[in-house]
This record gives sequence, structure tokens and C-alpha cells, in this order.
Amino acid sequence: MNEKYQQLSELIGKAFFEPEFKSDPKIQNTITTAATQLHNHEDYTKIAVELSLGITNLYLTQHKVATILKTIYDFVADDADATKLDLQTRRNLGILSGYVRSPLNSDKIW
Repeated sequence: MNEKYQQLSELIGKAFFEPEFKSDPKIQNTITTAATQLHNHEDYTKIAVELSLGITNLYLTQHKVATILKTIYDFVADDADATKLDLQTRRNLGILSGYVRSPLNSDKIW
């Protein structure tokens, strides 16, 4: 097993014993999914992005995270580059890409 997979697996194993992990179903689902993906040797970048998004969303809703979740976030931060994922994966994760432009044939400027 790749060293990153092994280290992340160990960190996730520690997260299962955190009370915050048990109290929030969304982060519970995110961590459990990541553990399954690690076990199946799925794309590490995708796992890192999903964990990063999950922990960020937890922080934005609760304004705090457990120390182990902060450690996991810091560990995957360098590899959580969504631009390395294919477009379909980004869409599935809810990551917007592209740009929005104004209509060309608009009668009103403002």
C-alpha cells in the first residue's frame, strides 16, 4: 500500500474514536466513505478532495472541528486539488467549473 494511503488510513482509524465523529452524521458518512475508498485503492486525489470538502463544511456549520479532523485536513490539503480531477468527478462532488457570461443580445445594459 502506498505510504500516503497507509498514513491517511491510520488517521481515519483514529477519527472513528472521536466523539465529534459520532455526533455528526455528515462527517461520519464522509470519513466512512473515505475509509472504504482507501481500502479499495481508489484515486487518492478524489479521496483528499472529498475529505477536505467534508471537513470544511463541518467547520463552516459548527465553527469548530476535532483535533484529529484538523490533522486529517492538514494531511490531505496538499493533495486536495480539485483541478486534477476529471470534469464528471468534479460535477458529482458539486464543484463548479467553467465561467458565466452575460447574454450577448441584451436590450438592457443594466
